[in-house]
Amino acid sequence: MKAAGILLISTALLTGTANAEETNMFAAPQHAAAPLLQHAATNRAFQGIPSMAVTPGGRIWADWYAGKTPGEDRNNYVVLSTSGDNGKTWKEVLVVDPDGDGPMRTFDPRTVDGTRWTFASFLGTGAGT
Repeated sequence: MKAAGILLISTALLTGTANAEETNMFAAPQHAAAPLLQHAATNRAFQGIPSMAVTPGGRIWADWYAGKTPGEDRNNYVVLSTSGDNGKTWKEVLVVDPDGDGPMRTFDPRTVDGTRWTFASFLGTGAGT
């Protein structure tokens, strides 16, 4: 089985001067691997904005962003899940968390049809978010 690919696109609203938070936006995510205990479904108070894709071989991929607090904030991270049995069972195979408890937030992931690439956006709190 081939592994799912991931590409992260960083975005920022610059405030006119660079600061540490904006510079950190272009660093590698703190966590981009299998879900940790802190990312378990039972620890999520928020989940939203899903996307899905089906490969030519029939495997289903879904992604969304989630967080431990009940809204869109600096605790958001992206979850990637897959099913090989037409959606009867699912396995979360990847979490991308840019920096744990913030100040970055991750949002609007998209899985591109048939290619198994996931795109997500990061936004730092230094930009007024």
